[in-house]
Amino acid sequence: KMGMTKTFNWDVPLRGIEGTSQIRHPNDKANPWSKTTLAWMSFGYETQVPPIYILMFYNALANKGKMLKPFIAKEFYKDGKLTKRVEAEVVNSSIASQKNIDLIHEMLLGVIERGTAKVVQSDFFPIAGKTGTAQIASGGSYSGHFVSFCGYFPADEPKYTCFVGIRKPKGIPSGGGMAGMVFKNIAEQTYVRTTHLVTEDCRVDSTLTKMPTIKNGVWSMNKKILKELGYDSNSVDKDIQWVQVMNDSFVYRSEPLTLIDNLVPNVYGMGARDALYLLEKSGLNVNITGSGKVVSQSIGPGQKIVKGRTVNLVMR
Repeated sequence: KMGMTKTFNWDVPLRGIEGTSQIRHPNDKANPWSKTTLAWMSFGYETQVPPIYILMFYNALANKGKMLKPFIAKEFYKDGKLTKRVEAEVVNSSIASQKNIDLIHEMLLGVIERGTAKVVQSDFFPIAGKTGTAQIASGGSYSGHFVSFCGYFPADEPKYTCFVGIRKPKGIPSGGGMAGMVFKNIAEQTYVRTTHLVTEDCRVDSTLTKMPTIKNGVWSMNKKILKELGYDSNSVDKDIQWVQVMNDSFVYRSEPLTLIDNLVPNVYGMGARDALYLLEKSGLNVNITGSGKVVSQSIGPGQKIVKGRTVNLVMR
């Protein structure tokens, strides 16, 4: 009735990893309930619900009870032309009364504010969600744990729903301390990247001796950041994608970054995202230590690429 056991056709081939929900029914004679089934169901056992279905359920809570079928891709293009646009599909227009949705929302807020996921609290926006910790059944016994956290943010005006699951983590299993912290990092990074920066009242202080650091990388992204911050930059040919950025007085100067086929690219000064993209696209494996900008790469720029080799990057 709610839609949690419905079988979906997905917009991209998931090769079976999405699974289907298996929720036992009391009238199922082939697999009847035991005297402990209902009690164990109350905290997640006796059922099997794939993460994408759990995500769909929490998204319905964030969406005031309206359940939508998840889709992986929004649009499909071929040779630069739009071939298909995926529209939202309503699974259930209302999974519960608004009164009950509001009660559940308050419970999920309570998990973060005073429950098992206090560490997930963000200084920037409220989060609502729930932890999960389950033993993994294996051959009639249990082997390891599966920890998870699912929720939505910002809780007061939800825009995103996210599920994080970790199978057999090291240490003492904790849905909040492990999966919850990954959720928090994803949420805060997403919030920062998608929140509009109001810079109209910002003025460049003529007494500044140091300008903000801009990483080498994709020119279109750097140009957008500089524009938001109110800084000038020199023009770069529209066909140039990768640049090195230097600051000259109060103007940023960008120079094209030359990429040569079969030679290791120069990722010095780049952030992890761009460095990882270029090196993995070249057929190299990447190991990253630290955060910030690349200050060292173990296989120097210009060397011949040997696919499968590992480049160690140090970032500060």
